[in-house]
Amino acid sequence: MKIETRFKIAEVTLAAERRYAFSSVQVTAAGTASATDGHALAVVPVALDDDEKAAIAAATSAPLIPATAFRGAAAGAKKTRFGERLADISLDVPGNIARWKAKDGTEGAAAFDLAKPFPSAAAILSESTQDPIEGEMSVEIALNPTILASLAAAIGSPEGIRLVFRVSTGGTRQG
Repeated sequence: MKIETRFKIAEVTLAAERRYAFSSVQVTAAGTASATDGHALAVVPVALDDDEKAAIAAATSAPLIPATAFRGAAAGAKKTRFGERLADISLDVPGNIARWKAKDGTEGAAAFDLAKPFPSAAAILSESTQDPIEGEMSVEIALNPTILASLAAAIGSPEGIRLVFRVSTGGTRQG
């Protein structure tokens, strides 16, 4: 698996490993890596080889790779001929081991689990509430600058996070 080092997906994981899903990154056969600390959720693209895709697709659930694998691989990443830096993590899905080369050339390894579930996005996002007076839907949003900064780093967005809200007015779209 390869991931661009501009994506610091491990930034939105918890340091403590007592809550496995919050200190790990889920990798899917569709080529995405997802991480959450229970407050923010980041999803970024990863490049999987054919064997990794097939093994993940055949597994009962997508692997939860410890965030330490992403941090270690990013530190040991080398520039490509196009100038981008790619972190390389080798996934042994049947053996449940992630391996990477550290900056000093030594190999790092971490076990991962296929049986533990990753929290759903619905568990992280606030629920919509029905306004009993107006009959309109509302969504509560609280913006925490520390969480937004770590989310921006996780998805490789140096200019920050941009929120876009679209509200249907019931009419037809022009243009």
